[in-house]
Amino acid sequence: MGAPDTASVDRFLYACGIGTRVAFFGESDFVVGSEALLDEIELVFRVEAGELVVCHFAARTQTHGLDSAVGRLVSLLERILAGVPGLTAVRGMILPSLSDPELDRAHRRLAEVLESRGARWVEVDGAPWLRFSREGPAR
Repeated sequence: MGAPDTASVDRFLYACGIGTRVAFFGESDFVVGSEALLDEIELVFRVEAGELVVCHFAARTQTHGLDSAVGRLVSLLERILAGVPGLTAVRGMILPSLSDPELDRAHRRLAEVLESRGARWVEVDGAPWLRFSREGPAR
């Protein structure tokens, strides 16, 4: 079996009963990766060099609250990391949102939860990324 790719994650999610579709950058034809739509969250991702890269995450409904959406995302990321052979880590940029305080709070909460589970900040191409590794804390 070769290195995992975005299609490997798509197949895993499909086997879990979660559909995916191609995700584009805005209204362009530029493919960003795949989008998984769940009841509470939407997740856009791709795989690069054996790592799941989270491109976008958002709560889809307000009925369950922020902590529920963050918890659902973390649970899903852990399932993907454990279930897709060859996938070594999950990483994403968590950017502050000055124009949306609720989104900023969601981003900070997500970082806190991932850090409590062993995620560490690493530099990738000169930018800070939060990386959650199958082997434990990133070095």
